[in-house]
Amino acid sequence: MSLLYIPPEIISGQSLAWQLSGQAISGGQSGSDAIPYTRTDGGGLWRADFDSIPVPDRESVLRWRAFEALLDAGSQAVVVPYRDLLYAPRADLAAAYSYDAVSIPHSDGTFFSDGTGYSQGAIVALSLSAFSLRSTQITIRIIAGGVLRPGMHFSIDHPTKRHRLYRIKQVTDFGGDYVCKFSPPMREAGRINTALEFNEPKCVMRLVSPDQMKLSMQYGLWSFPSVSFVETFVV
Repeated sequence: MSLLYIPPEIISGQSLAWQLSGQAISGGQSGSDAIPYTRTDGGGLWRADFDSIPVPDRESVLRWRAFEALLDAGSQAVVVPYRDLLYAPRADLAAAYSYDAVSIPHSDGTFFSDGTGYSQGAIVALSLSAFSLRSTQITIRIIAGGVLRPGMHFSIDHPTKRHRLYRIKQVTDFGGDYVCKFSPPMREAGRINTALEFNEPKCVMRLVSPDQMKLSMQYGLWSFPSVSFVETFVV
């Protein structure tokens, strides 16, 4: 099944929430009054909730309806970006809301004859070692960008599972190379020098339920709907 990429206006809601949803069970209270919990979900699934999305005019209503049809009641997988640049490892935090690519010169500092350079995102990062399925630690080198910190997100476009989202929870800095613990566990094994996406991390998802794209029109003119997606492995 081919992947569908979500239009930017669909995720332009007034509020959004990304969360790893999962399950944990308890074995009961121990003799020391502790209540241990164990995860039973393999690390959980990402869920994204977009609320109060402006659909203010004729063109946006038609785009919404067309996208709803493409999603086919949730049977069509869709790539959902996590637009989180304010909290990404940007070298220039003043440009934290700009998703424009950076123009990179040749090795001697010159550009092409028209003044342009090579195009890349403001953050470029690679894995410094291979990683295995379900691993929870990775060493990252930032080629371009700022300092890595816990709470940041990255994604990997895996060969089979495609775009998968990860959240960094611990960071150890070794002179610019970062050993990071993250969750959920790695969805697919990968090679050294795998590209890590920090500019606009992405995740393959589907609608939480078939009626998520419901568009209730106010006076038949505009709407402020909400929509929720959950990670899927049917790609």
